[in-house]
Amino acid sequence: MSTVTLRDLYAAELHDLMNAEKQLAAELPIMAGRATSARLQRALEEHHAETKIQIERLRLLLEQLNEPPRAVPSGAVAALIEDARRRLDDAERGETLDAALIAAAQRIEHWEMATYGTARSYAEALGDYDAVRILQQTLDEEGHADHSRNRPAIARACALSARRMFRKRASTTFTCTIAPANISARSTASSSTASRAGRSTT
Repeated sequence: MSTVTLRDLYAAELHDLMNAEKQLAAELPIMAGRATSARLQRALEEHHAETKIQIERLRLLLEQLNEPPRAVPSGAVAALIEDARRRLDDAERGETLDAALIAAAQRIEHWEMATYGTARSYAEALGDYDAVRILQQTLDEEGHADHSRNRPAIARACALSARRMFRKRASTTFTCTIAPANISARSTASSSTASRAGRSTT
């Protein structure tokens, strides 16, 4: 049995990231097509463009290691995408669906940030500082997307969804009608009060 080296671990991380980015590149246009907000749709399209660039960076790093492409199933990202599809199918269309889309993208990005961070640490330990710079560039992009795009967008979507729910409840409250039984009960009570008042004055 061969011993696994740090280089082997590094190469495995790069292959896993490559496979994950390819899965994400295939899924992002579908997610963008489901978005109801034009701003969110543009953000997902931008994410798709970034993902294609990140795939090319990973391809370069693997070539530098003389690592041929290989199909490494990324169970983590596949599971996240499958979970996202279920949540999106169940979500109410509108702000709620947009919030679910953003949350799905955010979960995948957090996995990517953790995995890119591990790969960067391996590259640094191996003394490959060109790879460190390339991987850090992708990490910066993922972090920027999370802070400047995902978090504000999900906050807006949740706020809009909450206001929409409040308007629905308010509308339901003000259009309620009083049951006839309650009206008659109040009328009877009023008649009794008036009768007692009349007796007390005589």
